[in-house]
Amino acid sequence: MKFYSLLILIIGLTFCSGIKNKTSTLSVCNKTGNKIDSIKITSYGVDEFFQALLNDETKRRKINIKAPDNVDGAFTIVIFQKDSIIYSGSFGYFSQRLGVRDKYEINIMKNYSVKEVVNDEVD
Repeated sequence: MKFYSLLILIIGLTFCSGIKNKTSTLSVCNKTGNKIDSIKITSYGVDEFFQALLNDETKRRKINIKAPDNVDGAFTIVIFQKDSIIYSGSFGYFSQRLGVRDKYEINIMKNYSVKEVVNDEVD
């Protein structure tokens, strides 16, 4: 009986931990025609800061998303130019139902808007 109680407890803790911990790749490409001073991207467990992104340059980072199982989420992006915020928005929606993608790719366009390149592979 003790064995079954312990087994049920272990299974319960394994499947009900409440936190998803997923490693993904984040790619940011500058398509503005100008150098971007800096970019800050945040989400659950993610706090990335990119500096001096030249035109047509792409920077990639491995990120570890730590989202609670029962919430939806997205990334927040803030683009800075000469110490001023020139764009603030979000991209990369994820949820318990949709999962977390293996790769998030964004292009920063000429008007400094963010265009997400969708990759359908999810966890």
